[in-house]
Amino acid sequence: MALTDNLLKILDHVAYGYSGKLLTLGVQELVLSNGYKKKLKKKLKKKEFFFEFSTNSILKNLGFSSIDTLEYPGMEESDISLDLNKKLPKKYHSKYDFIFDLGFMEHVYNVPAVMKSLNLLLKPKGKIVHFNPCQGSMNHGFYNFQPTFYFSFYKTCNYKNLKIFLIEAKTNSISGGMVTEVHQNINNMNYLTKKGSSTYIASFATKKSNSKFKIPNQEFYENIFNAKKKTNGDLIPKRIYNKIVGRTKKNNHENLIKKSFYI
Repeated sequence: MALTDNLLKILDHVAYGYSGKLLTLGVQELVLSNGYKKKLKKKLKKKEFFFEFSTNSILKNLGFSSIDTLEYPGMEESDISLDLNKKLPKKYHSKYDFIFDLGFMEHVYNVPAVMKSLNLLLKPKGKIVHFNPCQGSMNHGFYNFQPTFYFSFYKTCNYKNLKIFLIEAKTNSISGGMVTEVHQNINNMNYLTKKGSSTYIASFATKKSNSKFKIPNQEFYENIFNAKKKTNGDLIPKRIYNKIVGRTKKNNHENLIKKSFYI
């Protein structure tokens, strides 16, 4: 749960309309390289709201009008103390325009409960950003998350403007790395990580007025089920089956990273 060079750079790159009342999950540390910190501090000092170089001044610079923090009871001081393994109290429903899950969800065992609470915390038309481990980061939390987690959940719950990025960098590095946008939920993605690297995944999604929480099937299996219905239980045509299972020209490492860039 920290603001790092790579996180702030991907937020700048996506420019996802940061505004309104923000909730951050967990108290955010500042873990910045000296070079990026110096550059950011110089930029912030020109702002009217600047008082000190802090997490709040950085987040306000993104465009947020107010910032609350949610933390597990008994942990660091925060605005809200809640155990997201449990049911969310009704007084917190539809309270926030934006939520940042910046390395929090992987530390909560009951992920479905977390996702249900995040959906409830967001106002209609609210937005959410996740930044969670995907590959590497051995024993960092309970889970690493795959693109299909966000694709399957947010499509099932009828969110829009879903954007997903992989950020691959040297293990324990806070700065520099290769960014790959994941445009499709390809089954068994042939994305090959480099030795000694760790990959984080950034996901952006917008709640619609009719978005509702629903436990998803993995999109791959949902596609299989739907294709089976169309054939009345017979074999799925090979061309369609190959596309569903990821046996396509698009699913090779060189193609997946063709438009990758470095930060």
